[in-house]
Amino acid sequence: MSIQTAFQTMLEELYAISPYLNFRLPKSAKSVDQQVEKLLLVEQRLCCLEEKVIQRFSLGGSPCARQAYQTLINLTEQMRLAAVHLRLLTEEHLIDPEGTQACFQTEVVRHSELLNQIKSLKVVRLTHKCIANS
Repeated sequence: MSIQTAFQTMLEELYAISPYLNFRLPKSAKSVDQQVEKLLLVEQRLCCLEEKVIQRFSLGGSPCARQAYQTLINLTEQMRLAAVHLRLLTEEHLIDPEGTQACFQTEVVRHSELLNQIKSLKVVRLTHKCIANS
């Protein structure tokens, strides 16, 4: 698998995970538990994806492969941290709904920025020279 193909495949996986980072304010203790469980699964999936990125790109020696690797690791880590923040906000919501609402607004902006970053990278193509050097 070429660097370009691997890069695009992993970006697609990140993009597929991103809708699960949408946060809805829970209305009951049961919905809090369900949302926490969902976010824990997202965190696990992102950890698995990060391992795949490490396996695929850390072995590559070309500058292009290292750049792709670093980009994917950064995005994966940002998404995992977003999932952690949302999970903690969900758990906190029943204790402090008003404080959670204020923090939620910040997470919405971060999620939007992250999604835009992934979308913009989906259309980026690594140059032929980089692929030839890998």
